[in-house]
Amino acid sequence: MVKSTRKPTTESDAGPWTGFLEGKAWKFLLQVLPWLGLGVLGWQIYLKYGTGEGYGSETWRVLAEPGSWWHRERWWYWWWGGMVLPLVALWVDALKWTLLMDDALEPDRGQGGRMRQIRTAGSRIPILCYSMLGSLAIPGRLGDFAGRCRFYRADLHPRVLASTLMASSTQWVPVWGFPALWLFLTGDKAWIGSLSWPEMLAQWLRHPGLPWLLSGLTLAALGAWFAVARRLRGYGWQGPVLVEVYAWTILRYGLLLGQWVLLLQYLGINLGVWEASGVVSLMLVVQWFLPMGAVMDLGFKGALSWWLLGSAMPVPALALLVPLWIWSVNLLGPSLAGLLWWEFRGKKFRKI
Repeated sequence: MVKSTRKPTTESDAGPWTGFLEGKAWKFLLQVLPWLGLGVLGWQIYLKYGTGEGYGSETWRVLAEPGSWWHRERWWYWWWGGMVLPLVALWVDALKWTLLMDDALEPDRGQGGRMRQIRTAGSRIPILCYSMLGSLAIPGRLGDFAGRCRFYRADLHPRVLASTLMASSTQWVPVWGFPALWLFLTGDKAWIGSLSWPEMLAQWLRHPGLPWLLSGLTLAALGAWFAVARRLRGYGWQGPVLVEVYAWTILRYGLLLGQWVLLLQYLGINLGVWEASGVVSLMLVVQWFLPMGAVMDLGFKGALSWWLLGSAMPVPALALLVPLWIWSVNLLGPSLAGLLWWEFRGKKFRKI
């Protein structure tokens, strides 16, 4: 572990958060929230895998017919989209967190500093996995923040909050920007008629003002990020570090998009890579408006995938398998691994 050279945050640096983050209520929340998240995770597993109605019945019916989803000749789509990219995405999240929290890594941008970043980011992966349990119980980034605080001294909790907010705000631009770019670059959208969408939705997607609307929202998101960066400049982040965090965020968005597209291609979607990328990016825009907490995540992603992508699949129910698998490898697996790590090793982890 790289030893940080930062000075402890003073009360004046931390602002009004210091009193709350050092109080008994906050310490109690840190103890309870991950277990609450584990309960929510068990509820999600039951609803997604164990029920025999709705989402569950369709999924099990498709799984009972391997010929509808198992394609040996396209195995590498599944391997990269369902296994490799999720692991890379987890490491990218850990690297972003390392850049924001570990001042000792910032001054040295040479080869030695880069290798220390890689090693330190690897050691932060269990912390990120454990914090996912908290995010299951509380929408947005609040649960992530609470889970990560367990591994940092109380005087650094305000910085954990600021880093969580900064990491979250960098996601806004790619979420809006890519679908705007896709709409500008996609000329003929006649293929939309083959998706069996409601006519109003198809007309809305073909409207020439939509890419300009998304472009305006992208600029607004960029301005909001600069505002957040100015408000948090007291934490000493250097400009090159924030630019690098932004670059990794764009890559992280590309990895998530890649998971969707590769798994859809594996299952035989009747759309090309470019068309599928655009539809998925528009679906992610819709999801952006809703905090994906305990309730929203239960069936919203599956329902939206069925609605937008089902008509392009050989069997409509196959559209349910993609969000189900992505939820499993991006959330279910890491959060359970984080819980096991906490029980056997994390409790002995020395606070940073």
